Amino acid sequence: MPLAQWELQAFEEVLDIARKDLRTLLTRDHLPPGGAALIERERKVVADLEWLVYDATTKIAMHELAKLRLG
Repeated sequence: MPLAQWELQAFEEVLDIARKDLRTLLTRDHLPPGGAALIERERKVVADLEWLVYDATTKIAMHELAKLRLG
């Protein structure tokens, strides 16, 4: 598996974990002290990871298109 696909898979796995963490924070009965800040930070992490997944997917697609054009 090429490096870009490994990278994409890793980003997707971490994104799944971050989404679960955010869901856990959002569904708790009582937030810990600073809970709103934790939620905001986790939302930013999820947004950053979504961008990284998009970027990695785009790179893979561009590479595949380049192979088709040359082949």
